[in-house]
Amino acid sequence: MVLRRNLRPQKRVCSFMRTPTLALLLLFVAPLAACRPPVASVESVVTAQGGFVDPLGVLNEGASAADVAPRAQALATLTRHAPPDEARAWALRGLFDPDDYTRGRVTAALIQRIAEPWAAALLLDLVGRADVDPYTRGPAALALAQAKDPGAKDALTRALAEIEEPWRRAPLNLALAVLGDAEALNELSAVLKGGDVPMRVDFIIACGAAGLPLAEPLRDGLDRVEEEMVLPLAGALLLLGEPRGALALRAALLDPTIQRRLEAIDTLKLLPEEDAQRLLKRARRGGPPAVRGWATMVLVAQGEAPLSEAVRTLDEEDRELRQQAAWAIGERLRRDGEPERREARQARAALTRVLGDAEISVAIAAARALALCGTPEELPALSAQLNDESISARVELAAAMYSILARAKVGS
Repeated sequence: MVLRRNLRPQKRVCSFMRTPTLALLLLFVAPLAACRPPVASVESVVTAQGGFVDPLGVLNEGASAADVAPRAQALATLTRHAPPDEARAWALRGLFDPDDYTRGRVTAALIQRIAEPWAAALLLDLVGRADVDPYTRGPAALALAQAKDPGAKDALTRALAEIEEPWRRAPLNLALAVLGDAEALNELSAVLKGGDVPMRVDFIIACGAAGLPLAEPLRDGLDRVEEEMVLPLAGALLLLGEPRGALALRAALLDPTIQRRLEAIDTLKLLPEEDAQRLLKRARRGGPPAVRGWATMVLVAQGEAPLSEAVRTLDEEDRELRQQAAWAIGERLRRDGEPERREARQARAALTRVLGDAEISVAIAAARALALCGTPEELPALSAQLNDESISARVELAAAMYSILARAKVGS
């Protein structure tokens, strides 16, 4: 069995990818090259709040950045929160970006707006694009299938007709199986059973969460995949209530190497299951400090440990612990949805303090957390940092501001 890694695809995995034709590029580049949508509804809130730096200008800068990370973040944020006409333009720009990671981020943003017809239409178009990795198209296909989009089955059938290798067909077959196609389910099961899967954790976890009878092929595949894919398959099995999933994850949490234990927690982080939380609580009680700390932060994010533990961890010397704490606070407050609680306000105040952290990765983690849970109260602190030298930091700060302003507009 050959392990296929395609987060940054190797030639074998992405040999089918082609750049768009010149005609297609001309069709989209002309209107998009000068695209700087004036989102009046958001900018008016900026003015009303007291003249903060316009985050849209920074996001526009980021959308044209040479570096992938700020470009993907800017395009995904604008796709997620801009008004429909402008969001559609930004989404097209992102979906035809040459970078696969950027296309994936924009796809995820579109999925969050799938109830809007324009977003569903773009996702449907993406499913049929032969120039895009099927594993990037897969989440769009699955979301359309779960939403029972009337065009999903035909789009999937046409897309699959252009793909030969079963392992490349797998993510689209998953979506077709959700629509009730028995042949697609059988082909997907054979791929999983043989362990012939790429290193795409999102796909494997989706197989466990899709509500399909895939326990047996996943169980068989667990014995055949490379070590790097054992934990994702175990996570999928845990979602299906299979004991072997819990056994494999428990063994990883007792592994002699700290790295393997942390990888197990990374997998458990993706699973909103009581069995996963029991394993996290066990990891929190014993083992090296790094393992206990990461398990605790995941439990905080899931509402199974006090929020105050993450707030205290923001003051730790360890950079990675501070990053994890910021992430946990953002996830917890997003989940709770009670921004006026005293504890929530104190936690957000702690995040604004960390925006000035000497480690840029920690400051970025705090900005991302505020993008999830921030309120207009935090806008001054975010705006004050927009002069950072790093384009990545500026885009993350602007994305947080833009997200907050979009939520404020919806809630007004």
